[in-house]
Parts: sequence; C-alpha cells; structure tokens
Amino acid sequence: MTLEAFTIKDSIKESNENVKNMSKEDFEKTNQDWVHILDDLAKQWKNRASAGSAEVQKIIRRHYEWLKKYWTPNCESYAGIGEGYTSADSNG
Repeated sequence: MTLEAFTIKDSIKESNENVKNMSKEDFEKTNQDWVHILDDLAKQWKNRASAGSAEVQKIIRRHYEWLKKYWTPNCESYAGIGEGYTSADSNG
C-alpha cells in the first residue's frame, strides 16, 4: 500500500468517525455553514475577486476550519481538494 493510499484511507476513516460522533444539530449546522461558504465564494467569484484577495482568503480560512470538523488535511491534501473542485468544474 502506498503512503498516499494509506493517507486517504485514514482520512476517510477519520471523517466517518467524526460524522458518527456529531449530534444531529451539529451535522445540520455544518451543512448550513457549507452553504454559507459556497454562497460567499460565489459572490466573490461574481465580483471577479482575486483568489488572493483578503475577502476570498477569509472565506478559504472558513472552509479550512469547516473541513477540519470532518478530517484534518495537511497542506498537500488541502491543495488537492482545491484542484479537485476546479477540475470538477472544468469537466462539466
């Protein structure tokens, strides 16, 4: 098993455990937080804000903190999520 496969497997296990341990209210709040993050990013995108702008970076920080409720990404895995989001968008 490669280190990458081990890391992905561990991340999925961590996420599953964290979700199992969430109360219904916490789970619903994290879903609401996700919607707010997406809405805020969409507003910045419509305003053609730079990815490096202070406002966008504040939202990205919120996303990172939100994600940590599920699993703890390292720098490489967090960057990979961003690449996944953008490649999914470009593939239709």
